[in-house]
Amino acid sequence: ARALLAGGARVDQADERGETPLLAAATTANSELVKILLASGATPRLADQRDETPLWRAARAGAVDVAQLLLTAGAEVDAADRDGRTPLMSAIAAGHDAMVAALLQAHARVNVRSAAGDTPLMMAASLGSGDMVRMVLQHSSDINAQNQDGDTALIVASRVGNRAAVKMLLAGGASTLLRNGKRATAADVARDRGFGTLAAELGGKS
Repeated sequence: ARALLAGGARVDQADERGETPLLAAATTANSELVKILLASGATPRLADQRDETPLWRAARAGAVDVAQLLLTAGAEVDAADRDGRTPLMSAIAAGHDAMVAALLQAHARVNVRSAAGDTPLMMAASLGSGDMVRMVLQHSSDINAQNQDGDTALIVASRVGNRAAVKMLLAGGASTLLRNGKRATAADVARDRGFGTLAAELGGKS
């Protein structure tokens, strides 16, 4: 990389897809190359054609060290991709607890929505570990937010049988009475998916 840059290569040169050297380095979690590129003047906020930034890519890769370098260099912590998914959402979707913790420490917003209306809490309830749900829940102000389908985080957790998430959400004050666009409550969704015990527990709550 140093040799190419010394030979006059442009540090932010992008291909037809908007892929820059920094995006590629972040994708592969190559912290040493990221350091070189940033020191050579690479722009940490440049995104590709899908609006994925280097930080978004690092979040998906679970590369906490790369994310820290990018944030220190001025990367925008909440820059979303074309689908409205932020780096925090990217980390949640990929199941990277440590990255989620790092982004929350960097003050990533949790009360944001994707293009489909999903919040980080909904994504954690569907895809995340118990620790991830706990971390996001501690920073969320609207536990009963609903997406475009009317689903809440509790309904999402119930649909996949995420008992740990359901327990945390109920303890946090999630409503079991809200219905989604199909008029289904969290208990209805759990029952339809074969989680009878969970449905019974949800049906007994108010």
